Parts: sequence; structure tokens; C-alpha cells
Amino acid sequence: MYRRTVRTFLVGAGIAAAVLLAGCTAAGSSDPSVSGANPSASDSSTEPGAGSASPSTSAGSDAAPAAPSIELTCDNTMSPDALARYQAAGWTGQVRDQTWLIAGEPVTDGILCQWMEDHSVATDNFTWLGWAPVADAEATISDLILEGGWRREDAAEGIYITADDAQMMPIVDAEGYGTTYLFVDGQVRYASTKSELGSITAPPGFTP
Repeated sequence: MYRRTVRTFLVGAGIAAAVLLAGCTAAGSSDPSVSGANPSASDSSTEPGAGSASPSTSAGSDAAPAAPSIELTCDNTMSPDALARYQAAGWTGQVRDQTWLIAGEPVTDGILCQWMEDHSVATDNFTWLGWAPVADAEATISDLILEGGWRREDAAEGIYITADDAQMMPIVDAEGYGTTYLFVDGQVRYASTKSELGSITAPPGFTP
């Protein structure tokens, strides 16, 4: 099992997840001229999962992935390049004291972080990035599709489940994608937009 230094911030999947929880609205400005603009905007053209997802057409086996006893943090589930970019922009990640749900099921071994410049100030300039091991990806994917408002896209790097409902797309990337999951190699990655999935990586010691 993974251990966390902070309590898990949980977001309801479906419409609750997409409207970005707790009275917050959108996932951040894409205008680099705006002070504290979303640092993920600088790599909006990056292929989702690039530099972090191993090429694979499988979303993970039915066997539970190995989970060494390490501390999950917002920093160690970010790729080094993405972390450096966010830190250079003055952004930090925090785990909120609520519950992350995927297809109605609580995520107990993962982490979901809200990244923004100043966590003490109410703003719509932020983004969500999450990571978790997943034992049965196909079952979870099926549950999400049955939940409604999602569509599946198979790719070389894994299986994307992306919002297909305007209410779950308060912000979109350059390709028009909003809230998206990537299932790959015994894990799931979650971001406010598909292009931001490339910022997420498995923590040290994770074995699919």
C-alpha cells in the first residue's frame, strides 16, 4: 500500500469531478501573459503521456499492481520536467481533505492534487492532477462508460476515458479535450485536460 503525508483529496467522478469541486470553477488560464498562468499551457502540444507512459495497448492486468510502502506526494507523481516548470511558475500542489471517486468508488491508494499559485486565494486559475494504481482497469473503464458522459479512445500509450459532456468540460485544451483519465500499465492518471496527462508519472518504486 502507498502511504501519504497528507490526507487524500477526493473528487467525485462524473459531473461532480468535472465541475472541479468545492465551489471552484475552471482549471486555469492558458494565457502566458497572465500572472501565474497555468504552467501546463507551455506544453499543450505535448502528446499526452509522453515521457511518462510506457507504450502499450494494455490498460493493465487484472492482478493488483505491486505497491511498495512509499509516500505519495504531489511532487513525486509529476514528471521532473513538469515539476520544474510548475515550480518555476510559483505553483505548488496540495491534497485536499475530501474524497476522490472514480466511477463511484473511493480511491484509497492514489493521490489527487490541486496545483495553483496561492492556495489561500480563491481563483479559477488551477488544475487537478491525479495518480493511482488500478487492479482491474477494464472493469473501472466499463463502470465509467456506464456512468455516462464519458467516451473511450484507445491509443498506443493506453486507454483514454475523456469527458463527453459539456458539464464535465469547464476548460478544454488546444485539441478540445477536457477532464480525462489515462489507463496504462496497472495505473490511472487523471487531469483537468488531456494535454496535462503528460505531466503525471508513476511514483518511484511502482511496479505494474
